Amino acid sequence: MAFYQFTDGNPCVRVDPLGAEWYDWVPFLGTKINYDNDPHGSEDWHYGLAGYLTNDDNCRKLGSAVAEAACASKIESMIIKNASDYLGVALGRSGTDLLAAATAAIVAKNAQSTAAKVATGVGVLLAGDAAVNAGISVAKVVKMNSAGKAAIKRYCKCKKFYACAEDKISGSLA
Repeated sequence: MAFYQFTDGNPCVRVDPLGAEWYDWVPFLGTKINYDNDPHGSEDWHYGLAGYLTNDDNCRKLGSAVAEAACASKIESMIIKNASDYLGVALGRSGTDLLAAATAAIVAKNAQSTAAKVATGVGVLLAGDAAVNAGISVAKVVKMNSAGKAAIKRYCKCKKFYACAEDKISGSLA
């Protein structure tokens, strides 16, 4: 049995794509927590492990261009993975809010005047919360993309190699 399969076997650093945190299902609280906390992949150092592809051996064996392209490709796939993990939770949260808003609208249509006003108000608030959460989620994914692009510039560069020690000392390239 594969425990923690939904977190790629690493529950410490991966998010649950189903959004199983209790606060994800509480309107406004989940949105506030989403706003306050950046998901994994929001900083360039989150992608630093991909830099192993541009270590000295790979750069010499594969050539700088191939090693740097492999590193960039790895980071781009990590960006997609992090964004999809994050959006699974965010879309689940917004979907719950929209479902509750639709339920409130149905109640408002079939209820008496005071209850209808309350249900309409609740529905508008929940729909607004879903819209705010969606906007926050888009901003977080844009931040992940920017961090990944910064990581490519930071980690996916091969060092310049000299043909022999004498050329290095003289400063000329072979």
